[in-house]
Amino acid sequence: MRPSAPSRPPLSAALNWPPIARFIDREARLAAWAERKGPLALGVYELIRFGVKQGWACLFGGSMLALIIVTHLWYPHQALIARYDALVVGALAIQVVLLATRLERWD
Repeated sequence: MRPSAPSRPPLSAALNWPPIARFIDREARLAAWAERKGPLALGVYELIRFGVKQGWACLFGGSMLALIIVTHLWYPHQALIARYDALVVGALAIQVVLLATRLERWD
């Protein structure tokens, strides 16, 4: 019987994403530490990891929600541009900022 080749972890797509790529090694070390500490530490680690991933996924949506709330509370009724038009411009501005800071990718 031939011994199986050692399994390698799959390459992460995050390696292609500069803001995240530098954290991959640290995250792997943190995961290994949590595994050594036991099931409770591993559970807490996974819960925090899940929360960070969800927060990252909601970055644009959360920004838009904040913009909607702010314009609802403080947007002047007599403004030169309608509130919903301002929201469209705001959404585009959020996208430009996310692309410029490389928190978002074109694809």
